Amino acid sequence: MAGLTDKPLVAGRNIYIHNKKTIYYDRLTDQNYIIRNENVRAYNYLSIRHFLAFAFGYTGAILTSNFWIGLVIGLGIWGVMSYVFYKRYLPKLAVDEGFKRPKTVPYTDSLAQRLSYGRLLSAFLVSLMLAFVVVFNAIVNQYDTVVLVLNFVLAAGAAALAFACLIAFFKKRKAENQ
Repeated sequence: MAGLTDKPLVAGRNIYIHNKKTIYYDRLTDQNYIIRNENVRAYNYLSIRHFLAFAFGYTGAILTSNFWIGLVIGLGIWGVMSYVFYKRYLPKLAVDEGFKRPKTVPYTDSLAQRLSYGRLLSAFLVSLMLAFVVVFNAIVNQYDTVVLVLNFVLAAGAAALAFACLIAFFKKRKAENQ
């Protein structure tokens, strides 16, 4: 079975492992797509389209000091990446018709499998520092309400990632001690 793996190289709510195949279930198309090793890199890039759109939109809003320009940038990036995902990437993948969705692979379990202790701690610290810096920056610069809310949303996301890395660290430690 060349190109298939029994360990997930991708993670997320809609990723499943079935018969040594990594399956992506897409709720929009209601299809089960097989992600082979050669498709993993593109999937990982396109699966973070929401985050990238937010990050570039947020950065655009900060750099131009205009919320609406940032919103247009973010929506534009999200639209282009979603188009590429649904119209170019997914049609190239094989569809698994007989797959029934089992239990998902939790994100923290996937992080624990893929990353070393050092990388988990580094990701935890960097994400936590990002959350604090974003909040500190928003308070010091006294942004208007919309940008302030966006800053707090970004900080909450960074804190959630830090928390997930910390949970993965302890899961990895517990699994190795058993």
